Amino acid sequence: MPEKLTALSGNEWTHVQIEQLKVVFQDVPDVSTFFDGVGLKTFQTSVRGIELLSVLNKVDEALFRKYTQSQEDVEGMSLNETDIRANKMLQHPICKALFAAKTFISTESFVDDFVKHLLHEMGFNAGMLYVAPQMRIKLSFGSVEKVATADVTVIDMLTSARIVLVEDRYWDETKKDTDSTPQQVAEAIAVAQRNGSLAGFKRDASGSLKNTSSSISQSNLNAVYGIRVRGSMFHFYVINVSTEILDALENQTCATSNTTMYRYKSEMGLDFMLKEDRNEIILMLSLLQEVALSTGELTPRRSLRVGPGHG
Repeated sequence: MPEKLTALSGNEWTHVQIEQLKVVFQDVPDVSTFFDGVGLKTFQTSVRGIELLSVLNKVDEALFRKYTQSQEDVEGMSLNETDIRANKMLQHPICKALFAAKTFISTESFVDDFVKHLLHEMGFNAGMLYVAPQMRIKLSFGSVEKVATADVTVIDMLTSARIVLVEDRYWDETKKDTDSTPQQVAEAIAVAQRNGSLAGFKRDASGSLKNTSSSISQSNLNAVYGIRVRGSMFHFYVINVSTEILDALENQTCATSNTTMYRYKSEMGLDFMLKEDRNEIILMLSLLQEVALSTGELTPRRSLRVGPGHG
């Protein structure tokens, strides 16, 4: 008798569920490998990204000292109030959000704001895309329904396809041994279930998934991209939620074969405060925005009821 899988909401998941579903991690060294199979023709930073990098060119760890007046001017970093109010870089919403997140290190909502400002600047509200906060998505274990809630979700408003998930943690937790990866896996599975349903994937009499209304492939919909932000550290993931995992949740049993969750570069992540890392973060966001636009356009439009409880 296969081991039973306990139905839990996303915020209750731990590495126990990761092991039961046999999710393994693999680092990928470059963007072409990370985005393999999604049809990107070039791997270049967008115009928006290039413009943003130009504005943020001088952002580094000294940024936070520039906002504060000090009697002891350390290396000329402290500016007077007039200089601060006239400084275009310090006026930028992303810089102000970084300063706020660093100042109020125990308030996670400031990291939320930093992420949402960054995604907006990178075009994730363009077209029918929308950066949505705290979206509850059904996570189904057969007939048992739980929920998974990402801090930020990029959705296509016309089709309701969920495309990119963001989990963030406040700045102080960069020094703690915390890991929201299990929660992110739960959210990815919930998104794959949701997107498959939107695209017309249903189970036949044998329990196998079949497509009833869409030309988009199940594998494209099941590829879920995630970003984990801890303070200024960015971690990029992609997982192709396998039929094995979907079946495991449907039957509430453990998986019998591995599913790989790919990490860009390594588990160390990329630091937004470092120029070279920031260049890579902006490149990754440029490519994710392109994937989000194309995924939203390929997903068929469905008639959705307007009102509470339709996450």
